[in-house]
Amino acid sequence: MYVLRILVWSRAKSSPFQQCIAQLDVKFPGSPRVDKLRGLRLEALGKYDDALTLYNALLEADLTNVVRAYIPSVFPRSPIFAPSQPIWKRKISLLRSLGRIHQATESLVKYLDTFYGDPEGWLELADIYTSNAQ
Repeated sequence: MYVLRILVWSRAKSSPFQQCIAQLDVKFPGSPRVDKLRGLRLEALGKYDDALTLYNALLEADLTNVVRAYIPSVFPRSPIFAPSQPIWKRKISLLRSLGRIHQATESLVKYLDTFYGDPEGWLELADIYTSNAQ
């Protein structure tokens, strides 16, 4: 709920949300969470193509982190999480909301090839297939 309020404020040219992102960039440089917030702001402003461009650039740059996420950790039973996972999900959600179902399906299949243990992803794919009678 709090994030939605901030996104509404972000519609202004000089907003507290912009200042917050700038401060977060300084404190956490290269953070995927800050990058996701930047993409959410673009979506709130209606700049969907810019948001998709940002998400694609982040995913291109983050391919090495996806590989690193699969190196066995000290806690083998902990869920595997890569920094690109929320950005990928956001991209798929945006494509689907824009009606680009074919692109959303392709991205979701690629996502599930990488993160095959994500039940939400499989449910989303099933929902796309049933809603489009594929």
